[in-house]
Amino acid sequence: MTTWTMRAVLLACGLLAAAAVHATDRKPEKLLGLRADGDKGELAIEVWASGCTEKAHFKVERAGNQLTVFRLQRDSCKMMPQRTTITFTFAEVGLKPNQAFTVSNPFTSDPFAASVE
Repeated sequence: MTTWTMRAVLLACGLLAAAAVHATDRKPEKLLGLRADGDKGELAIEVWASGCTEKAHFKVERAGNQLTVFRLQRDSCKMMPQRTTITFTFAEVGLKPNQAFTVSNPFTSDPFAASVE
């Protein structure tokens, strides 16, 4: 086996191991609040952010009538941390109008606790 082939194999193994650790380390996002507006067909979550949080950084998974919000990308900006509202349509999270649902995420009233992993 050539040196380059060996390096490629080791790199691929390292990337697979890192991906496996990251996939199992996934935790539901700590939410500061949640609002469901049936008239607008929207679900709004409040999260802790420090300047770079975007809707694309979140994924809402649905199992039956239960929703779980996951943050896909951490906010690593250095602005003053604050509450941020992220809004999804019911259709985006797989809900029908007036459908009952539960949310499995932990909630906290302390914004600083929300930022701790």
